[in-house]
Amino acid sequence: MMRGKHIITFFFILFFAGPAFAQNREADSIYTLIKNARHDTSRAWLWVALSDALYYSNPDTLKPLSEKAIIIVEENLRKKTTKRVRESFLSTKSAALNNIGIYYQLHGEIKRSIDCYKKALEIQTAINDRDGMAGAYYNLGYIYKNEGDIRTALEYYHKALKLDEEAGDKKDIAYSLNNIGVIYKNLGDTARAMGYWKRSLKLRLEIKDKPGIATGYNNIGSVYKMHGDYKTAMAYYKKCLAIQAELGDRLGNATTLSNVASIYENTKRYDSAMFYYQASLAQYKQVNEKQGITLASIAIAKLLHRKGKSAEALALAKKAHQIALEIGYPEPISNSAGFLSTLYLENRNYKEALEMQTLYYKMRDSLTDETARKSAVQKQFEYEYQKKVAADSARALEKNKVSEAKIQAQDAELKQAETQRYALFGGLALLVIIAVIIFRSLKQSRKANTTIAQQKQVVEMKQKEIIDSIHYAKRIQQALMPSQKSIEKKLNNLKKS
Repeated sequence: MMRGKHIITFFFILFFAGPAFAQNREADSIYTLIKNARHDTSRAWLWVALSDALYYSNPDTLKPLSEKAIIIVEENLRKKTTKRVRESFLSTKSAALNNIGIYYQLHGEIKRSIDCYKKALEIQTAINDRDGMAGAYYNLGYIYKNEGDIRTALEYYHKALKLDEEAGDKKDIAYSLNNIGVIYKNLGDTARAMGYWKRSLKLRLEIKDKPGIATGYNNIGSVYKMHGDYKTAMAYYKKCLAIQAELGDRLGNATTLSNVASIYENTKRYDSAMFYYQASLAQYKQVNEKQGITLASIAIAKLLHRKGKSAEALALAKKAHQIALEIGYPEPISNSAGFLSTLYLENRNYKEALEMQTLYYKMRDSLTDETARKSAVQKQFEYEYQKKVAADSARALEKNKVSEAKIQAQDAELKQAETQRYALFGGLALLVIIAVIIFRSLKQSRKANTTIAQQKQVVEMKQKEIIDSIHYAKRIQQALMPSQKSIEKKLNNLKKS
């Protein structure tokens, strides 16, 4: 059994206690830093940081605090400074413009909001602040989604997602996935919406992003609610409310309270539904969120009508419709026009009834027509195709790198082989040269040996001739001279005589 008032009282206590003190402490710390800041770059950025810190509890501070930052930036941009300091100031200015855009968006001043976001995007593009560019794409996509321009909304959301994936920032990737899921949910494609939201929630749980986790629980709970699984839906909403109470997130808290109220309304527990819708409306008024004020007011007006309080219902519905027309979003206009048509018809005010009925169908069709649905599917296919092309390009690049590496290796091998060939040819040439030298040496040596042999032969012949001459002379001498024996015989004879 769901005990609404006990749950809501518990969360209100959490909501207005701890977070308020925590935010005050954070704001006080930033104020101290602003007073002690020595440089204008720090001082300007701290004013933006302060507006961020107070966003959940007091979003009306976004504009005045961010304007303080812009004044400091403009004064310094008129001075001569370095490129790095200039880009720092411009980054701060773009963040301040973004926050002012959120302020105008919450107050239903959509044109001024878009103008701020586009100015911020222009600065971020000039200084190549890709994280800031993604943030501007989120905000522009959100506005165009609320205006029923699904094609433009998806175009901005997918641009943001692409930048987030390039940066590898899980928090921002989760945010983009969540936003795309919202569009598919509004188109009635809850299966695709759930797919995006579960991917988003998984990333947010990994990085412990509490605001994101709360949003994920709320969105997934809304799908279960649409399919009639109120028990599962309520379980997600309770977890969401606990986190929002811890954070002091009034805007998120208002949205979740409205979702809880719709479950009670669908289960015909109208008193509990009224209690939650009124609690939601109070929170929306606290942050002056006009779209939420319109939707919660129409829901309360319908419950009043059910109780037979038609006059109160009509008065509240008219106020809500006027606010819806001011902000120009199709969903709240469709909601209020449809209910007013019913009330006017009951009161036999047929002219007004017809006008409201015509406006209702016009706004409803802008949200759910087939063109918008096809556009969403087309954008999805384009996104998937671009991812595939990018992946193929990456693979091709890697393949080219591998091929290039192989080619370089082959070139190296060829160069090495060529060097080896040159070395071989050089060696062979050297061997040939040496062989020629040796051959020539041998030839010269042989020639010298032949000459020597010939000379030797000549010498030997001359020597032989000389010897022969000597022998010949000796023989002649011997022939002329008495023999040795004759001489000895003569000597012996002389001795005897």
